[in-house]
Amino acid sequence: MLGILCGVFAQPARSEPTIQNILPPFGHTVFCTRYPQDCASTPERSLSSVEVSMRWRELTVVQAWVNAAISPRNVRPGQFDAWLLFPPEGNCNDYAVTKRHLLLDAGWPASALLLAEVQLVATGEHHLVLVVRSGTGDWVLDNLRPLVVRLEETRNYYRLQRIESAENPMSWTRILARRD
Repeated sequence: MLGILCGVFAQPARSEPTIQNILPPFGHTVFCTRYPQDCASTPERSLSSVEVSMRWRELTVVQAWVNAAISPRNVRPGQFDAWLLFPPEGNCNDYAVTKRHLLLDAGWPASALLLAEVQLVATGEHHLVLVVRSGTGDWVLDNLRPLVVRLEETRNYYRLQRIESAENPMSWTRILARRD
């Protein structure tokens, strides 16, 4: 997966990127205190292309249902943003953790469901999405899009800031491009 992320998010004219362990977003730490079952460490396992094909409908149903069930709400500057499951109103964090929660309940491996903080190219705004790892590529579930899309299709829209570790959701990493 890191190879895919590096290829998608690396800046041009730079050599191989390096991985840096960093702290998770503060909202994620608070979320894990409130919902520890959603933050348990699991053995790393990506999904095969056959598994994703067989369960594709689950991804699309969860994407559509959560996007419709939660009404968008912006957080006021200076206000703490609690990440919640199934709120009637919420922002990108609530959409992403709710989608991950539903897929975990449906039996998807936690190590294949990674929260990722991205920066929107158009506005510079930080945004949370769910990345689903598979043997044939990674997929993004995003409240700003109606469809599940391949990660590489988002390169003009997002810049990766940090992503959960597949082994331990309390560990996050950042990919840094090296200059030549």
